[in-house]
Amino acid sequence: MARTIEEIKAAIAADFMSNTGAAEIYGFTPGEKFTARFSKVSVENTLFYIVACAVWVVETLFDTHKSDVETRIEQLLPHTTRWYRSKALNFLYGYELLRDSDEFDTAGKSEADIEAARVVKYAVAAEEGSKLVIKVAGESAYGTREPITAEACNALSDYFAEIKDAGVKIELVNRPADTYGCSLRVWYNPTADADTVEQACRAAIREYVENLPFNGRYTNADLVARVCEVTDVVTAQLSWATVEGVDIDGYHYPAAGYFTVTDDNISITTETYDNEQV
Repeated sequence: MARTIEEIKAAIAADFMSNTGAAEIYGFTPGEKFTARFSKVSVENTLFYIVACAVWVVETLFDTHKSDVETRIEQLLPHTTRWYRSKALNFLYGYELLRDSDEFDTAGKSEADIEAARVVKYAVAAEEGSKLVIKVAGESAYGTREPITAEACNALSDYFAEIKDAGVKIELVNRPADTYGCSLRVWYNPTADADTVEQACRAAIREYVENLPFNGRYTNADLVARVCEVTDVVTAQLSWATVEGVDIDGYHYPAAGYFTVTDDNISITTETYDNEQV
């Protein structure tokens, strides 16, 4: 990134003031500040400013050239999964693409209009075998994840068909959250209320499972650790955990990209902890 003219001029002046030959000719001590010896209207200050301007022009030209080269390389090379994710998040439902471009025509539209058209709030792209799987989700008025509408999904599919690299097979995943369930035994402080502990454990489970990063990895160990952080919980043991009725063996990535949990799918058995038991 190009330096400012003042930054370049200051660097030139600092080098000048540290030069022993210049110090001998001008009679200053090496390392002194330039402004302590030379005024703003001095010939030296003017020359340094002119040189700094010339250097700034060169550095700016190099920045422009670098940006142009990077853009051309990006256009020539196959795109990464990060690019596909970015394009999913920047998809504008109801807008037309500019001709021969992957950008939308937003002329005359306000920021509010554009933001309202960004129906994809969550996205991830990953290679699975010979295809690229792109998982997406929208967001409800309550801030929870949900599928985008069928119409928007069809438009998104057409959009990717238009902008994708030649030969790339895309599978678009837009589906309701994976249903999570579990059963735990929880030992708690005998002085605490069992119902209060149970409700706090249920809340901790929902908070962990439903707030994982989009397409984030769930682990049984992390779930137990989160429950053990609940006030008055001494320890906990997971009996089983499932997604869509299938047992989770250690960890799981949601097929939809996110999970949902209801109280009906959580079974908790609470027991008082015997401090004197060996």
